[in-house]
Amino acid sequence: MNTKAFLSSAVLSLAALAPLHAQEAVTDPVGFNAVTCLPGSDTYVGVPFAQPKVYHGVVQSVQLGSGTLTITPDVSPNWTLNQFQTLYMVRFISGARNGMFYQIASNSATSCTIDLAGDTAQISPGDSFRIHPFWTLSTLFPPETQTTIVPSASTLATARRTVLLLPDLTGEGTNLAPTASFYIAGAAGSRNWRRAASGNPLANDEILYPDAYFIVRHNHATIVNSTQFTPSGVVEINQITTPLATRINGPQDNFVTTSRPIPIRLADLDLVSSGAFTPSASTLANARRDTLLVYNNAATGINKAPTTVYYYVGTFPTGSWRRAVSGNPLANDDLIQPSNGLIIRKFQTATGATQFWTHTY
Repeated sequence: MNTKAFLSSAVLSLAALAPLHAQEAVTDPVGFNAVTCLPGSDTYVGVPFAQPKVYHGVVQSVQLGSGTLTITPDVSPNWTLNQFQTLYMVRFISGARNGMFYQIASNSATSCTIDLAGDTAQISPGDSFRIHPFWTLSTLFPPETQTTIVPSASTLATARRTVLLLPDLTGEGTNLAPTASFYIAGAAGSRNWRRAASGNPLANDEILYPDAYFIVRHNHATIVNSTQFTPSGVVEINQITTPLATRINGPQDNFVTTSRPIPIRLADLDLVSSGAFTPSASTLANARRDTLLVYNNAATGINKAPTTVYYYVGTFPTGSWRRAVSGNPLANDDLIQPSNGLIIRKFQTATGATQFWTHTY
């Protein structure tokens, strides 16, 4: 995809940021997009923007721990102890894990330790990385000022208005139900995010992962008008890598977004070219392997099923995307909208190993 055309069509601007590395002054493209959240409906959305980076460095050395990796930058950063703990991520922008992000478990003045989340430690000296804050419920939707989520009258279940649901990112199988739900409650001036669980605990710091969608549910009789979800932030113009889980005994759903703020043709998603999407042998239903399921946010309904299913037939690059409907029409030019929730349903594999979807502009 042509980056210049992307920058124009996304209506982006350049925001000058302070130097974040001892020898670097950088500017990052920023932008926004909008999604309408209909009343009486679930809206499946993600955030195709990052928060501004707070550090940009190069790995000097690594030390493997138990499920973790400690990274020492080439220039001593003089960080505050644990200033990045839990609510920040490292995203690599070069090397074997180019495009991947990892949650920061802790940091010292001169190094940070990342949670590998089961990944192998393919990080090496010379790899470039950035540190970004995660989006959280309260940073993406500030309880006092946001207008997407209709605040609830109290913590009582019957008084809840808009509920935000998170998909099951660790469960096995398909058609997995959301695992957690949240809402805003409290009088003006003292509003907070709450988890819909026993005791209704505070949830302002609940993390919204950059490669997964969430669900905005307007399902209360008092919500009669649409609201707008208008995320904004830094556009990631580097490679993005999304891990996709597989199983040995049956298909596996992965709840993802494109992490890009513009419509993208199926043929430009890099799903097949990256090796992350298994093509089908033919258009016959029993010959299909991986499928891409897309939600339609313009359609109303609660617990909606995806409206469109796609699969790829043939060997890349001579094969083609198809819609799983009568006649199996060509779909290479079908557009995936920004912020749209997607399910990549992986066909069973021999090893159950994670596969990596890498995509670039």
